Amino acid sequence: MLKKIIIAALVGSVSSAYAAEDNVKISLGIIGEVARADLPKSSRDLTDAKNKGAISYGLDVGIASSAPLGLQIQSGIMLLRHRQKWENSTFAYTRSQWKARVPVEVQMNLTSLLTLGLGPYLSFPLGSASNNFSVGDSSLVSYDTDNSVGLELGLTTSARLNIPISSLAFFVEGNYSKGLTDLSNDDDTRSLSEDVSGIVGIVFDF
Repeated sequence: MLKKIIIAALVGSVSSAYAAEDNVKISLGIIGEVARADLPKSSRDLTDAKNKGAISYGLDVGIASSAPLGLQIQSGIMLLRHRQKWENSTFAYTRSQWKARVPVEVQMNLTSLLTLGLGPYLSFPLGSASNNFSVGDSSLVSYDTDNSVGLELGLTTSARLNIPISSLAFFVEGNYSKGLTDLSNDDDTRSLSEDVSGIVGIVFDF
């Protein structure tokens, strides 16, 4: 039921954002992200492995439009090279995959410089995942796997610092995202993604 509500909110919010005819802003940004999740079932022979929070990176394109009650709706797309890493005392396992994430946030401008946002997101993989086992700096084996999980639904929050400089508007943004889709494909274990990201970029009036 919760997933259906999130999908409805995504569709409705995106439609509202793109239907707006005034006060539309486009943002372009560079993303740095730390991603966490439980170890996938296929790699649980990596005994006592701990999540090390590998750094992911990507690009963000957003569109924001005015909404009632002084709020605004922000949507767009984030293209991420999503990386996760687990280690024990001997081995390290790294998983990398390109993903597209579509967040839709209701945002409030607390001041002219600070904006807070909250809303759902939809994420889906782009291509296969790259897997690597290593010892220290030496790679032992690398292989690609097909997508085990398709669409992922979740919730995201953000805090944005707007920095006007002359006629341009730069921003620095922090995001926390929590997945609601089980990524483990295992009846005995529930694995939800958890991501903390930062974005720096520029905003254009459209």
